[in-house]
Amino acid sequence: MACQVAITLVLLVTYGIQPTSARVLLMNNEECRNLVQMVRLAEGGSVIQTKKVLVVDDDKLVCESCHSILSDEGYQVDTCLSARDSLRRLDRERFDMLVADLRMPDMDGIDLIERAKRKRPELAVVVITGYPSVETAVTTTKLGAAEYVPKPFTPDEFSERVRTAFEKQERSPAASGPAEETVTPRIVKRALQESSPKGNMAVTADLESCMACLTCVVECGLAHLDTDDPDKAPMKDLFNASRVHIEAVGGEPVPVRCVQCNDAPCVKVCPTGAIQRNSPQEPLTINHQMCIGCEYCVLACPFGAIYSHEESRMIIKCDLCADRIGPGELPVCVRSCPAGALRYEQLEDVARRKREVTAHNLLVTFAAGDRDVSAGRTS
Repeated sequence: MACQVAITLVLLVTYGIQPTSARVLLMNNEECRNLVQMVRLAEGGSVIQTKKVLVVDDDKLVCESCHSILSDEGYQVDTCLSARDSLRRLDRERFDMLVADLRMPDMDGIDLIERAKRKRPELAVVVITGYPSVETAVTTTKLGAAEYVPKPFTPDEFSERVRTAFEKQERSPAASGPAEETVTPRIVKRALQESSPKGNMAVTADLESCMACLTCVVECGLAHLDTDDPDKAPMKDLFNASRVHIEAVGGEPVPVRCVQCNDAPCVKVCPTGAIQRNSPQEPLTINHQMCIGCEYCVLACPFGAIYSHEESRMIIKCDLCADRIGPGELPVCVRSCPAGALRYEQLEDVARRKREVTAHNLLVTFAAGDRDVSAGRTS
């Protein structure tokens, strides 16, 4: 409000407009914009084209917050509580930007963005989500999203991301469409940094997708041997250096590695404090200068994910490539998996998938029970 009053006063004083009442000092955003347009026309200038933004989120409070933030920045803002309704709005009206949530009941945000970009390739897109992950950051960026904003966000942060998205669109209109090969590293980095405020990221495995090709094992070994040429590293050395192991259970391949326990038994039993975690956001690492090779951690690990090197007896475990990759990059095993069986994701997403499977199974079970009851009644 203070900003609106200041702008109005400047315009009134500069152009000698006499206010007829105190009402003029309480102009809303739309009235301020109209006054600015009138002044520009009076000066012989051109009318400013106000950017139109469509905000789509099934949470009414989020829509209202975004509307308030962007209206104060001078944008014309409309909101939708339904993804399908927003597509109908895009058919009828011209919008310069789509701000879309990822999780909505009638259609997920990824599907919405894909359909919206097919309708309007020039449309700038900003993603807002309470469940940020590298996977969705990569997917939405490939579909043409310019910015990725995890919830909760501050008004300044949100408005800055929207401005940045418009700037990208103006610099390179053709680039606002889906990206075929490249993904903005900064967006992926942001997802990695902000998706896990409590350090609850993990590498998970989709066993149905795993082909037991051992690519993750080999690439992990190469990374820890500081070479990218398999011919220079004997297979035995690769397997000894790798932090990932593929175990066959009933003929099925199962990738096994450190799961970065919050209350880690290996930390508790280490007599020298060689196994460390600097902060809740960071993985467990081993200070080999402090390690005495007692192997208590090997005995304490309930997953068998810690072991000693066959020759050097050096203790080895997965540290999510903390000291071998740059900020925003994926662990080597995840990045190299050709089947996409390994994922680096938030544990809440893992739990959510399990809940969805449980709900589906319960629904199937109840439906089968209802059919049995109905069959008993008819007989």
